[in-house]
Amino acid sequence: MKLEQETEIGNQIAMYREKAGLTQQKLGDKIGLTQDQIGLLERGQRNWKLSTLIKLTNVLDINLVTLFQPFEQSDEKVNQLIKKIEHSPKKEVFIKAFNDILDASKEN
Repeated sequence: MKLEQETEIGNQIAMYREKAGLTQQKLGDKIGLTQDQIGLLERGQRNWKLSTLIKLTNVLDINLVTLFQPFEQSDEKVNQLIKKIEHSPKKEVFIKAFNDILDASKEN
């Protein structure tokens, strides 16, 4: 079952790709996907791996939060999690852990 969010994330990818002045082919070349695969991602017709999203955001010079920002207001669970992290005395620990995960995925 296709989720509405898949289409919206695809639209976000297309918007930031165009903003960066990249064709689907050039973006695909930079992250190891074909032009057709990029097209599928942008149309929300292909599921993403986290590593693919990280590569995309690195090439497009945005972060994952920016990519998912359109859902910030509509996804109450995400909002609750963000609020918990923001108000947690262990906020820096959570941020460091997330950064460690991102760094480890760059190495692969």
